[in-house]
Amino acid sequence: MLASARETYLAILAELSPRDQLTLQSNGERAGGDAWRAFAAAVSDPRARADLERSAVLEEANAAYLDSVVARLRA
Repeated sequence: MLASARETYLAILAELSPRDQLTLQSNGERAGGDAWRAFAAAVSDPRARADLERSAVLEEANAAYLDSVVARLRA
């Protein structure tokens, strides 16, 4: 299933311009951050919750970096 999802995602990206590919990935990173936060909210162990929250922060940092690349491509 995961291999199929990866193949589908790559096929979709292939249809897009590089700028649109990065924009889509940035949006995916933000969605990943939301998912990690939802996982964190469902965990009772404070240490695990903190780890999941850190994962959300990393996803959002990735999204911000990709946004900066997209902005440079528009210039």
